[in-house]
Amino acid sequence: MLKPSDETATPKPEARFSIANLASEDLILEGNITDFRNESTNGDSYLWDFGNGITSSEMVPQNISFIPCGGKYTISLTVKNKSGETSTYKQQFEILCRGRNAHRAGTIKPIHLNTQQINATYSIQSHS
Repeated sequence: MLKPSDETATPKPEARFSIANLASEDLILEGNITDFRNESTNGDSYLWDFGNGITSSEMVPQNISFIPCGGKYTISLTVKNKSGETSTYKQQFEILCRGRNAHRAGTIKPIHLNTQQINATYSIQSHS
């Protein structure tokens, strides 16, 4: 028999996400806008950490891409319910290089403007 307090208990959250446009299993294509799918249950607030210093509190983050290629990022999603209980799901992804000269791509150090980080990439192309 349920106690009166059990009838109103808040369901425990369960964090889970997927990425709809992976290049292949666990590979994100460099520079592509990542199509996140929040598959969490019983959540009232969300905290995404993309493993690159960028976070989001959106239920489904928009306009997130990853550069430079060749790096690995652990993306995590923490879900909280109204009672303050949390659940975290983490997965590591590698950033796949794009383009015919991708193996020669390099990175310029991040530029900080108004506390937002901007990453730039360059590639070396030979003209024959």
